[in-house]
Amino acid sequence: MDHCTDRSLQVPWSERLISRRGFLALALAAAPSIALANAVAIEPERLAIRRVRIGGRTSLRRYVHLTDLHHCDDLQFTGKIIALVRREHPEFVCFTGDLIDDCRYLTGALEFIRELGCPVYGLPGNHDMPFHDSFKKYEQAFAATGGKWLSSGAVRIDGDLEILALSRLKHMHLSKPESNHRIVLTHYPLQANLLTGPQADVILAGHSHGGQVRIPLLGALRLPPGVGPYVLGSYDTPGGRLLVSAGLGTSLLKLRFNCQPELSVIEL
Repeated sequence: MDHCTDRSLQVPWSERLISRRGFLALALAAAPSIALANAVAIEPERLAIRRVRIGGRTSLRRYVHLTDLHHCDDLQFTGKIIALVRREHPEFVCFTGDLIDDCRYLTGALEFIRELGCPVYGLPGNHDMPFHDSFKKYEQAFAATGGKWLSSGAVRIDGDLEILALSRLKHMHLSKPESNHRIVLTHYPLQANLLTGPQADVILAGHSHGGQVRIPLLGALRLPPGVGPYVLGSYDTPGGRLLVSAGLGTSLLKLRFNCQPELSVIEL
């Protein structure tokens, strides 16, 4: 019985090896395009949850930190944030600035605040400041949640907790709080170095976007003024424990690399 073989299908091993090398070269050549596609289309929407426990008390307060939304009517993304916040059942939300970049998006951004499902306490970031004439609308939206828009000053919750807002980067001596615990809200991480007096239980900040584009082994490519050494994560500072969030949105360029958007769930 004849066995007929199509020799055109018998590829020599050397040619297979070349083919694999060619594939590897093609993959390496395509890697920058893949990374760029991830940075533009995937990572800005891949929302992470950072969980932080402060202190060792058995009676806990649970709240969420949001920052740097830079809202641009991406309803699918903001819907995802709302769903995650509601699923965590926080006592309240702290928002540390940069709600919008463009007044066209203010109505949608304030609707997002109202939809979070709990009291929201917030203060402006540098991108909000050009819209200070609209801060009355901010105040109304935050008040509708049971919270408060705090350009500066403090609010007490149940007599046990004080939330203090510092909206401008400056030296500040803090008096002793009238409550057992104090949360300081600031847009700028470097504010933690400019505080004297009793340390806060926690200082919440944004502004850095975690660098937004972080190169492995090198870190953030670009950081705005007011960040200092506090780019992302938890730090011990003169003012107390500082938590710097990567934030939710993007600034300048709508991309993130090696730096997912995040919300923080904090227990105190």
